[in-house]
Amino acid sequence: MRFPRSGQTSFPKRLTAGFLVGLACLLPGVSGGTLAASLGYYEPAVAAISGFLRARRQSFLYLLPLGLGGCAGVLVSALLLSRWMESAQTQVVCVFLGMVGGSLPSLWKSAHPDTPRPWHCLLSLLGIGVTLLLFLLERGAVEKAALPMGPLQAVLAGVIVAAGTVVPGVSGSFVLLYLGWYTPLMRALASMELRLVAPVCVGFGLAALLLFRAMDGLFRRWRRETLSVVLGFVVSSMALVFPGDFFGPRWPVNLALTAAGVAVGYAMGRMEKK
Repeated sequence: MRFPRSGQTSFPKRLTAGFLVGLACLLPGVSGGTLAASLGYYEPAVAAISGFLRARRQSFLYLLPLGLGGCAGVLVSALLLSRWMESAQTQVVCVFLGMVGGSLPSLWKSAHPDTPRPWHCLLSLLGIGVTLLLFLLERGAVEKAALPMGPLQAVLAGVIVAAGTVVPGVSGSFVLLYLGWYTPLMRALASMELRLVAPVCVGFGLAALLLFRAMDGLFRRWRRETLSVVLGFVVSSMALVFPGDFFGPRWPVNLALTAAGVAVGYAMGRMEKK
């Protein structure tokens, strides 16, 4: 079980990280998996979930604050972030962009503790290429008119959110926008409409479990190679979500928020290593 050493990640740190990842899961253009990877919690969380039956107590204690923070982040995202996205989308994205950028040094050290080999660089380029391909497929994801969402659609929405949470570089929110399910899902979460929230949780749980087990297998067999691809996902995701109006009339605010995000991401990356 590849957990950090005892004391490296305290309960409050993991709670905060889970909260930020939960926020990112429902933010269009941002991948929760990307943020988790950049903050250094992705691989140990994958190991804890996949190996839960082998080390129940250790896994539970590690995952508890991440799960609590993640649930709180999703709830806050549904209640507040959607409103902020309507009035200050660029500023919200700047904060998350800065956090990912600030934590890149920590992710680089995890992927390349020594001099990277050419093969690892090629794998990072592959990660960049895959993310660009996904972006081209998602770029038409202008939100369609909100469609009625029943239990079956809610299960599928949960699967999509799980993909955006587990797989770095994948924005499940973009897919939901394209399908016209983003607004109904946010409304259901904000109002805690159990008729839809319950099937979303079922779809999310089943899909996340399968995806986490697949990622754990990759980490076990090809850890450095997998981290190299993840690094490519993270770097390319930053470039793709960079706001087009960053240097518009509110550029000082955008710059300040990005810098604040960098400081938070860098600090969390260093704390995770201590």
